[in-house]
Amino acid sequence: MHQAARNRGFTLIEILVVILIIGIILGVTLLAPRSSGPAQVLQDESQRLQLLMEQARDRALLDGQEYGLSATDDGYYWWRWSRDDEAWRKYEDAHYRPHQLSNRIRMDVIEPVPSNLSGNEQKPLIVMFSDGLISPFQLNLYSEIDRQHTIQLSSDGLSAVSMP
Repeated sequence: MHQAARNRGFTLIEILVVILIIGIILGVTLLAPRSSGPAQVLQDESQRLQLLMEQARDRALLDGQEYGLSATDDGYYWWRWSRDDEAWRKYEDAHYRPHQLSNRIRMDVIEPVPSNLSGNEQKPLIVMFSDGLISPFQLNLYSEIDRQHTIQLSSDGLSAVSMP
């Protein structure tokens, strides 16, 4: 009779082993890298650029300094207005380095209102002004493989950079 009562429950070691197995399965599932398909890569690139543009806009306002962005079809780079030379100079900072887009991601910039800052040939397409404004723009990032996956970044000049 005494042995029947002893075999009814689980021992502490058995429970700990089950919890350990469940923890290992959950850890492998949650730590597995997420899908890095073309749509995800495009989304990541778009979010990165949107964040950098908003930071540059904030920085322009705080520093009282104009910053700009130029785009190629496969990347982008940054500018800063030099008050000494009264000219645009390429800008490289820890966060604002030239960036090459991921493989097979392309970018088109539509600039509805041309900037009238200077007659220089070397100037950015999109300008973040020191008063908090930004030159109006529409920028499309798309997958070279599948043009259906297109993400648009835009601003009317007054509002934040958005992804509609």
